[in-house]
Amino acid sequence: MTCSDSCSDPNHTHDPHPDSGVDNGYLYGVVDLEKVTALNSDESERASSVIKTWEERNDVAVSLHSDADEQLLLRVPFTAAVKLKSVLIKGGTAEKCPRTLHLYANQSYDFADIENEPTPTQTIELVGNDSTGECIEYPVKIAKFSSCSHITLFFADNYGDDVTQLFFAGFKGSWTPLKADPVITTYEAFANPADHNKIAGTERGMSNLGS
Repeated sequence: MTCSDSCSDPNHTHDPHPDSGVDNGYLYGVVDLEKVTALNSDESERASSVIKTWEERNDVAVSLHSDADEQLLLRVPFTAAVKLKSVLIKGGTAEKCPRTLHLYANQSYDFADIENEPTPTQTIELVGNDSTGECIEYPVKIAKFSSCSHITLFFADNYGDDVTQLFFAGFKGSWTPLKADPVITTYEAFANPADHNKIAGTERGMSNLGS
């Protein structure tokens, strides 16, 4: 199945990306690109190569391909707490286009985890692609993706080929900085050595700690 400008499927949209707006912000800037990983990829390209700037979303010069079979798993960490609104996918052409996408919020799963059939946070049926297809936006259930530090995308199958191809994966929503654990420090007005128990192993000085 291909998708054209006349498509009226309510499960995705072809609306252009807005130039600004926190609620609809494109989240490329808070993806930790160095830590993005792909499993069952043929490794001809880096896993993060399909997470591109908005201007590069329809570029087909670079893509990921599955290796042993049609399944492909992409693990994406964020550098902020993300409130996800939608994912954007541009799959390969014809039968190489991924079909079923399982999303797992705040999970960094591998295939061993997937074999245990964990319940996806959301499952999306992706639209087939042709040679002129553009990336398609798929809304997610915002309440289930309200504070994501990372997300796993599991492309479970495709439209019939032995290999799944992925040109682009993107994310839209809003974000807030990750909260650091508070540091609690207690100060003493006047330190009295008699008030403190000696830590075992420190009789010969601090240089012997841990030895």
